[in-house]
Formats: sequence, C-alpha cells, structure tokens
Amino acid sequence: MLQDLISQLISNTRITTDYSLDRVRKLAEYFWNPQESYKTIHIAGTNGKWSVSQMTFAILKEAGYKVWVFTSPYLVDITESIETNEGYIPHEKLAEYFEQILAYQPQTTFFEAKTIAAFLYFRDTKCEYAVIEVGLGGRLDATNILTHPSITCITSIGWDHMDLLGYTLEAIAGEKAGIIKSWIPLVTDCDFHSIQNRAEILNAPIIRSYQWDVQVNLAGAHQITNAQLAYQIGLLLKIEAENIKKWFLHVTHRGRCEWIAQNILVDGAHNLDGITVLAKYIASIRDRFDHIEFVVSLKDGKDPQEMFAQLAPLWDFRILGIQHKLTMDPILLSSQFWWVNIINPEAIHREALWAKNTLFVICWSLYGIGEYYQWMYKKQ
Repeated sequence: MLQDLISQLISNTRITTDYSLDRVRKLAEYFWNPQESYKTIHIAGTNGKWSVSQMTFAILKEAGYKVWVFTSPYLVDITESIETNEGYIPHEKLAEYFEQILAYQPQTTFFEAKTIAAFLYFRDTKCEYAVIEVGLGGRLDATNILTHPSITCITSIGWDHMDLLGYTLEAIAGEKAGIIKSWIPLVTDCDFHSIQNRAEILNAPIIRSYQWDVQVNLAGAHQITNAQLAYQIGLLLKIEAENIKKWFLHVTHRGRCEWIAQNILVDGAHNLDGITVLAKYIASIRDRFDHIEFVVSLKDGKDPQEMFAQLAPLWDFRILGIQHKLTMDPILLSSQFWWVNIINPEAIHREALWAKNTLFVICWSLYGIGEYYQWMYKKQ
C-alpha cells in the first residue's frame, strides 16, 4: 500500500506546475500546523546540509533531548528520511499519513507529503527538537513553512539545480537565504551579499563557525567544515563544548565518503562542487593505490558531459550497471561515452578482491548508491 501511495505522489510531482508554498501551507493548516509543536533547527545549503543535520541530531540526542531529524533523499528505504531517537518511522504510520494527506489534497507532491508526514509524526511522538534539512533551495522549499525555528544554518553555496535556483552563485545564495527568519540566529560561513542583506533586513545575527578546532571520525577535510557548523549550533543550544567534541568522534555517515571495503569507497557527491571535494580527498590518499576506478550513475536531468569533464582526465570511469527509477539508464549513459564500460555490483566486488591496489569509487548519485546498498543487503 505504501508503494502505491508513493507512486501517486511521484506522479503528482512530475505533472505539477505550482512551485509555491500555497499547497503545503494549506496542508499544514488543515493538520493544525504540527510544525509549531516543537523547537526546530532549519538547515539549507548546496552541499553539507545532510551531514550537518545528522551531526546536529547526534549532538542533541547525546545531550539527552528527545530529538527527531528529517533529511532527504533516502538511500534504501523512504522511512530513513524521518528518524527518531528510537529509529525510523514505521511503514504503516507513514502510509497512514500519506492517505490522510492525499484524501485532503490529491495534488500533493512527494516531497510536500513527506514533509507534512514528518511534521505530523514529530508532533504525535512529542519530540522536543526537530532538525529539518531543506530539500532544494530554501525560499520555496516545502520545509520553509517553519516560521519560528530556534536556529537557521546555511552550509555552502555551489552550482546545482540552476534551472530552479538561478544561474549565478549570488542568485542561488538568495534562494538559500529564504530560510532566514526575523531575529533568529543564522549559523553560516558564507559571505554572499544576498545572505548578508536578508539577515540584516530581518535583524538575524550571523554566527560564524570556522574558528573552532574540532575533529570527526569521518573521511574528508570537508567534514571538519560541517562539524564546525554543527558545533556552533550545539553551542547556541547551550550544550557543553567538550561533550560535543567527544560525541563527534563517534559520528558515522552512510553513503558519504564511506569505506565499504579497504578499496571500495562510496560517496554521495552529485554536483560539481561535491565532485571537486571528493577529488581532493581522493588526491590525498592517491599514493595508497596504483589505480583509481570511478563507478558512476547519474540522476535524470544532470549533464553527464559536464560531470565527466571534471574528472575524466584524472581517472578511469565505468558506469554502475543498476538503475533507480530516477537515474539515467546505464545503457543510454554508456552510449554517450563509447569508451566507458558498464559494471555491475558483483563484478565490482569480484575485481576488488583480486585488484587490491585499485580503488573503486562509487559516486555521482545518491539514488544509484541506494540501489547499490540494496544489492549489498540482499547479498548478505
């Protein structure tokens, strides 16, 4: 039943022409504005927002709060998007919310429904804090019906979704700045005029985080930047500094620079800035391997020429031979790059066993990575 409801919501998403917040606001009002029942931290950004959301969730959880987190996209199962101290939302509860939402407003899109379902579940389970990750942009994101968050955060500004957010970094920053609220502190190290101007107009103090010395048990220097932002959020929430630093050492991130084996790395880098960060990390460990193989999948709508141009001169590529409904057909992708072969997960693991000095990097699409994880779980 849940899958049928998801299919209906995805179908609504594909045909909608209304990208305003009107529909989601009406839904929230119908359900008596569940998002106003608890304290929230609202986090936007091109890259890093998922990591900062998860780190903030971990900080509040370890501090003893009843804290939930809403993130996207999920890797294997939709319930991963709505997480509590005790685990993910039950499938039957999510289906119940989706049914109620569609009964009131049949045109609701997938992300709108998921957002309202999260807000309802957080209220019904009586959480104290909810960490809310923006889905796309900020100003017109369904999560932006939050009117009084405790803290807002903008992690980074980069090139992604330009058709929706704008074709300059300043324009993209302006869309992210839409989550800034009057008198609410904004944690960010971004220096774009559109962010600073909106914060000034709304009397929202900007709190910087780059000065903090923190360490995390995660691969990649970019995770230090993310940890600094989460650390500053924790300090604003009056959580003991030394405790935050101690908890950071136990944070784990699935699908973000995650080592599956000694020579298989999975990373959710899916835009040019993310690929650049991943490339820097690979360069830092390059001397550990004789050869690098990127195994890629690509979300529909992305420009494969642009992505390949970023890394093709540096390493070899193959195309992940499994497909998610939101990723490009591997055969179609391969037809655009005749020199790139398709490889399935079994072959990756088989080759990794005998080619110990080759690093296999599976990346470019979180949806593709999710399909890879599903294969791994079935194999186990």
